[in-house]
Amino acid sequence: MVASGDSPDDRVEALLRLGERLGYLTYEMIDERLPDEVVKPDALDAFLMEVDRRQIRLIDEADSP
Repeated sequence: MVASGDSPDDRVEALLRLGERLGYLTYEMIDERLPDEVVKPDALDAFLMEVDRRQIRLIDEADSP
């Protein structure tokens, strides 16, 4: 779990690293861990583009291994 004192950028990077390690992120993981600052449309779009660039699959929790 990420410490609450971490900056939003640190929390986003930690989430992306988790996705790289697992090869996927679930929508639930994103919903629980993505900082509120990133939920704005432009920032969310940039996050999703980075997920795609890093070839991280987005899946439903029910489909996770």
